[in-house]
Amino acid sequence: MRTYHRPAKPDKLAAFLMAVLDGMAVQAKAGLNREVLTAVAKQALTSWPSADVAHSTK
Repeated sequence: MRTYHRPAKPDKLAAFLMAVLDGMAVQAKAGLNREVLTAVAKQALTSWPSADVAHSTK
């Protein structure tokens, strides 16, 4: 099965990253443990484009 990747849009990636970080900050302040916060960060990184997709011109 082939997966199609659209070129990354820096403004959208920045908004996504800030939303995740802001949410994690709120959760950390509320007492969520480091293990869960790390899992959230790792999950967010799975949606981050690879370098070849980020620089795609197609």
